[in-house]
Amino acid sequence: MLYSRWVMDESWPFTNEAFFGSLPVPLRWFLPNIIRKSVKKNLHGQGVGRHSPEEILAISDKILASLSTLLADKNFFFGDTYTSFDAVVYSHLCEFISVRFDNGFESKFTKNAKRYQNLVQFCQRIEDKFYPEK
Repeated sequence: MLYSRWVMDESWPFTNEAFFGSLPVPLRWFLPNIIRKSVKKNLHGQGVGRHSPEEILAISDKILASLSTLLADKNFFFGDTYTSFDAVVYSHLCEFISVRFDNGFESKFTKNAKRYQNLVQFCQRIEDKFYPEK
């Protein structure tokens, strides 16, 4: 998620606006790029940033495919009752499946995540149960 929002040039303008759009002008000119550079450095240090964009997308797809297989046709990962595992998985998946930029922009990562219909439905079940006001 960090890579798709903070590193990819196609989504950086939206992340920049969401995080820094309300800053006073002098700070808005330099602070976002300092923080973005730090995020890139940290991702490189963790190893993710050492891969190409295509490799990172493929890695994320393998993770999504594994989650989709594990969920299968169940309501939640361990059956009909939600667990803390569901909360953790949702907290990551919703960043791709549920969060929308105001202009409708979807990154390659978001489009890829939405291909897994059972994961999309899983996110919807969590939102219906815990965030009915949405």
